[in-house]
Amino acid sequence: MKKMLKTIKNFFQKIGKFFDKYLVTPISKSVLFITKKISNSGKAVETWLSKTNTLLFVSLLISITMFIVIDQETLKYSQSTAEVLESL
Repeated sequence: MKKMLKTIKNFFQKIGKFFDKYLVTPISKSVLFITKKISNSGKAVETWLSKTNTLLFVSLLISITMFIVIDQETLKYSQSTAEVLESL
């Protein structure tokens, strides 16, 4: 019984090491790299986004994108569940 528990423990430790080596560490390094790049130019982005016109255009772009995505989903749903009624 103890040998089986030790085998299971080793198995999960290997899975944990695999995920740490090939998933968590590369993602962490990528986030750190992006954060360093953004922090250097963060003030320029902040001043650009603080302008009223920029915020209006970004908001308009996001709202149009959301409308298109939601409208396509609505069309897809209505076309897949439509029922044809024939006149008698």
